[in-house]
Amino acid sequence: MKTGKSHLLPLILGLLICLSCERSGYYNDDQRKRLDLLTATRWTEQSTDSHDPENPIVCRQSWSFDKKGKASVTYKWTDKNGNTTYNETQYYDWTFTTENFAVIYLYSATHGDLFWLIEKLTANELRVKAAVMDPVLNPTIPQRRIVLQATMR
Repeated sequence: MKTGKSHLLPLILGLLICLSCERSGYYNDDQRKRLDLLTATRWTEQSTDSHDPENPIVCRQSWSFDKKGKASVTYKWTDKNGNTTYNETQYYDWTFTTENFAVIYLYSATHGDLFWLIEKLTANELRVKAAVMDPVLNPTIPQRRIVLQATMR
């Protein structure tokens, strides 16, 4: 019985063609849209802490997400004269936890877990309910609403 190279060549070529083909996409259209909206901009929330009306502090948090699962947040506080009184950047790994990309899970070994249930995501606004546990699995967990506005990167 003779087994020649001629039988292996088509098999090898077929495997190479299959392995070199680019996938048409891992995400469906809705998932891709959410991912693109989330990662296209920096998301910022700004509030004023007026516990001391004579010396109000402007508190600003700015979030950035990339498509590789990395995120950062910068917290910056400024006094009434524009002087920075606090400035810290924290880094997280992140992923969506639900198939419809409704929950963002943020993890940091230093800062712990955060879960954001997305209420609204447009090119201009990201509105979430933040919790320390997954709000889908734990609907009674206390949550805090955060409304972030899109700003330039």
